[in-house]
Amino acid sequence: MNESDGEVKSAPDENARLVDAAWNDDVATLESLLKSGCDPNFVPARGPSALHAAIEQLHPRCVAALLAAGASANLRDRSESTPLCHAVDSACDEASQMD
Repeated sequence: MNESDGEVKSAPDENARLVDAAWNDDVATLESLLKSGCDPNFVPARGPSALHAAIEQLHPRCVAALLAAGASANLRDRSESTPLCHAVDSACDEASQMD
């Protein structure tokens, strides 16, 4: 964590760890990082936000934790896609595989 002007801000590496935790369904690490001040709306230069990752990997507990921490379902990633779009696409993909 970096402290400047009395405000605690998370370092880029910690925000990247948040995305990794969401991708890997590591709820304990994700919640710990959020409590320590990681930005739930961080979008890395390459790759998805934590919410994009959790939705893409179908990790509902991570999705719930991120939304509770203020992650936006309308946050655009570098490809201009939102987590909400990912959720709809995932649901359609899952539905298309049903018998």
